[in-house]
Amino acid sequence: MRTDQYFVNQVKQIMERQRSGKPGFFTMNGRVLLHLLKAMQKLGYHYPEDAGIGSYEDLDWMEIIQPGISCIHQDSFNLGVTTVKYFSKQT
Repeated sequence: MRTDQYFVNQVKQIMERQRSGKPGFFTMNGRVLLHLLKAMQKLGYHYPEDAGIGSYEDLDWMEIIQPGISCIHQDSFNLGVTTVKYFSKQT
């Protein structure tokens, strides 16, 4: 993953380019979600007032965040097992 400052700069650019309404972010995992939340905090932005946020990977710590973040639960371990089985059959 790139540096935290790079991530902050990317979020800043997206937020500043928004002409109307508010942008929406959808992260692929909890680690990226955490970087997004830190970047928004550093820049003085708040969700859901300034941006919408959604994520894959419904982690335990997400239930204490208020307001909540919409998440899609993804069983990464079983997804990996299924993928390995599938590709093992292909060889």
